[in-house]
Amino acid sequence: MSGLKAIRYGAWAAVAALAVGAGVLITMQTAGNKNAGALIEPLSAIGGPFELVNGAGEKVSDKDMVGKPTAYMFGFTFCPDVCPTTLSDMQGWIDTLGEDADKLNFAFVSVDPERDTPEVMRDYVAAFDERIVPLTGSREQVDAMIKAYRVYAKRVPLE
Repeated sequence: MSGLKAIRYGAWAAVAALAVGAGVLITMQTAGNKNAGALIEPLSAIGGPFELVNGAGEKVSDKDMVGKPTAYMFGFTFCPDVCPTTLSDMQGWIDTLGEDADKLNFAFVSVDPERDTPEVMRDYVAAFDERIVPLTGSREQVDAMIKAYRVYAKRVPLE
């Protein structure tokens, strides 16, 4: 057998091994999976049902956000730098989008419900844009949304 022929057989053997490996991987990922029709299961589902209150104290749920893509920003009103800067950026996006901004939902979700009451949230977000919905709730409600949306939040002492 010539050297070239041996290389060719080796390459075909490698292709066959890769095909078998891919088939095993797909079978393992779809076995017992509720998304069995999908080739690859989503690694993380982000989002889910929630029920909070807006700046007027009215209940808002995930169902109120259906029909439009939603940009959620998680933060707190006592945030010294990042939160006001990001809300300002969000306000800039809204301005840049013009009339198209009405095709989206924008929400600022407090991770500090003990201090961020509906009234505090309403007044804070009003400084940016009225289309940004301030959302807060009980500690349990906020923690459930933080978990569902896979947000990391930790209280740290600020000077």
